[in-house]
Amino acid sequence: MTEVQSWHLAFQPFELSTRLSLRNRIVCPPMVTQMNVNSEKALTHYRAIANGGAGLVILECVSLPRFLEGGDLHDGVVLRRLSDAVHSAGAKVGAQIFAGFSRFDPPGSYTGTQFSHVNSPSEFTRDGIQAVISGFREALRVLSQAGFDVIEPHGAHGFLLNQFFSPVDNTRVDEYGPQSTENRMRFGREIVAALAEENAKVGRPLTLFYRHSPEGHGYSPADSVQFAQCLYAAGLDCIDLSPDSAPVGRLFREGVPALPGRTPLRVMVVGALERDRAGEEALAQGAADGLLKETRFGWAANGLLHCKGCDGVRGEEAQGAADVIALGRQLLCDPSWPTKMAAGRQDEIEQCAKCGACLQLIFKGREVMCPKAAAAARRQAGAGQL
Repeated sequence: MTEVQSWHLAFQPFELSTRLSLRNRIVCPPMVTQMNVNSEKALTHYRAIANGGAGLVILECVSLPRFLEGGDLHDGVVLRRLSDAVHSAGAKVGAQIFAGFSRFDPPGSYTGTQFSHVNSPSEFTRDGIQAVISGFREALRVLSQAGFDVIEPHGAHGFLLNQFFSPVDNTRVDEYGPQSTENRMRFGREIVAALAEENAKVGRPLTLFYRHSPEGHGYSPADSVQFAQCLYAAGLDCIDLSPDSAPVGRLFREGVPALPGRTPLRVMVVGALERDRAGEEALAQGAADGLLKETRFGWAANGLLHCKGCDGVRGEEAQGAADVIALGRQLLCDPSWPTKMAAGRQDEIEQCAKCGACLQLIFKGREVMCPKAAAAARRQAGAGQL
């Protein structure tokens, strides 16, 4: 089987939910670029990925307060240009939302928010939990007005929502505490249930994703399958498993039975971990600068997770492991990977060199740009002048 043949199913149209049909199963996942999503650079960046042939483009993680009153994205008109640009290129568009603040937030992007800067489940009051749930409702309303197709709470990588699911990180003593699996699932379930309820009220319902790490601090993939069952029953459409999720994707596809009248729970995976020297050096520098910490599943840095290698997964592996496949850094390197691969033009693809340059730019507080992509753009510009 050739490489193109192994990816054949990935390039077929796919109904992800009753509300969302994709031209193919390739997804550009949320990746930190440090471009303000409300900027011309971001518009150009996401339009290029959509033009390159991905079926779904998910914006890099955006803080929840930006969608609330006083936030710069509160008016749905603000992101309408971006959604129109992605749609005009034939792709669908989604937004990943971080349940709190991020150091990547542009200055002045929100004022007067009722959120406080909390970093762990134990610091949250019950009122604070309800404010987050209400905030996600508001974010869905805004994204619906902006013409988006997908909303995804970020519940992975050891960050706040993921900590609530961890029996180690969660030290609460109430109904959201670690005393039972039901308690640990409660916050995520209530967020998804609120989004599903709000979906019934808006003119443009969204497809519901949820990012989750299949294995984490004190819990196993089997625990996560139970969580996926819970979220699906609450209204979830797709579980976005990250990182290193291709090896366990099949567990979720087979472990969550379809409910009557519902599309089966869809599963999105990213590729297996694969170490590369340049990436490791960039990570080591980030750790030395205090910008990130090592976890048992990778390196986390306030909204960033680097999977220590290639984001891809071979097509034949993905067929049984996932419904949709996330390609990250490869789409930064060559946004046209889907179009070229589907057409059998893989010799034209700019392959990600795993050089670590994108990580170094993040740690330096600069907008991310792939050096190979920049070099290819210069060559094309030069050829056009001949």
